Amino acid sequence: MTSEKATTGAPIQATDLDERRLDERYANLYGVTAGYLPKRRQSLDDWFERLTVAVQQDNVPAGQWPPSVQNLQKVIDKTPGLKDKVSEMIQEVDPERRHGIEKIDDLLRALAHIITHAVAFDWDPGKRNFFPMSTLFTYMMYTKAGWDVFRDKAFNDALRNVLKAW
Repeated sequence: MTSEKATTGAPIQATDLDERRLDERYANLYGVTAGYLPKRRQSLDDWFERLTVAVQQDNVPAGQWPPSVQNLQKVIDKTPGLKDKVSEMIQEVDPERRHGIEKIDDLLRALAHIITHAVAFDWDPGKRNFFPMSTLFTYMMYTKAGWDVFRDKAFNDALRNVLKAW
């Protein structure tokens, strides 16, 4: 990791970071310091495990996802190059940190679950997760493709609609 990348906010691959450095980087995320993401990264990973089980239990077919998630799927499919970038973003996440998100369909299923279920409250501030949609994208934002995806206007507009529906 170069100091330039660390100070400019440019993407640093999560696979390039050892656990200690990944924990340090996570602790400095705005969502963590603002208090809407879990204080401890292990709590984030625990949340992912619970989400994976819940999404599998839901087993909601794509045609029954909330309209905003269906719209995001259309935007990803129809915006030139975006589908490849979103797929790349998912694949750039360390396999140990994907937590069941292996392809775009998995990501959309997780979003559909998140916006149709209330956020669980935890008394322990180290485990609190008030903004699960941000949590879902945490490791993806560490990737080079994620850097590109989250700067894409069409993606952000569609994701904004998912946030509004939530």
